[in-house]
Amino acid sequence: MKDQSAALLEEIASFANTLTLDTLDPRVIPLAKTFFADACACLLAGANEPATLIARQYAQNWGAPGTSTLLGSGGIRTDACHAAMVNGVALTYHEYDDINNTTIGHPSGPVLPAVLAVGEELDASGADVLLAYITGIEVYSLMGRAVSPEHNKQGWNSTGSLGIFGAVGAAAKLLKLDDKHFAWALAMA
Repeated sequence: MKDQSAALLEEIASFANTLTLDTLDPRVIPLAKTFFADACACLLAGANEPATLIARQYAQNWGAPGTSTLLGSGGIRTDACHAAMVNGVALTYHEYDDINNTTIGHPSGPVLPAVLAVGEELDASGADVLLAYITGIEVYSLMGRAVSPEHNKQGWNSTGSLGIFGAVGAAAKLLKLDDKHFAWALAMA
C-alpha cells in the first residue's frame, strides 16, 4: 500500500500531464499571459538591485557555462540552475509579483524563473513555455490546497516551501517527464 504522500504526488503528476493549451479553460490562457508578463516586468525591475547583483556575482563565480540568460544583465548566461536563482531574486526583490490566495503566496516568484531558465536551455517553444508556466502554477496551487492555511498559520512561507513544487512541476512539464518520473521529481523537491 502506498503512503498518502506518494499517492498525492502521483495524482498531481498525472493531472499535470493531462494539461494542454487545447484542454485548458479558454479564460486561463489570457490570464496566464498577463501574469507571465507582469512577473517578467517585476523581474526586470529587480534585475540590477543590490541583492540581485550579489546573486549574479555568485552565479558568475560558481555557475557553469550555460545557455540561460540572467535577464537585465546585458546578456550574461549561465547554467539553468543559477539563472533561475538569480532571476528569482530579481523577480521577488520589490514584492510586486502575483499572489495566490489559496496558498497565501507568490507562485510566479519560483515558477517563472524555472520556466525561463529550463525553457531557454531546451530551446522550448513559446507555447511549451506558457504551458509549463501554467502547469507550475497549478502544481503550486494543488500542493497549497493540501496544506493551507494551516501551513501559513504555523509560520511557513508558502512561496518558499511550496514554490519548489511549482518550479519542479514546470520543469518536469518542459522536460516532458512521464507520470512516474514527474512524481519522482516532485518527491525529490
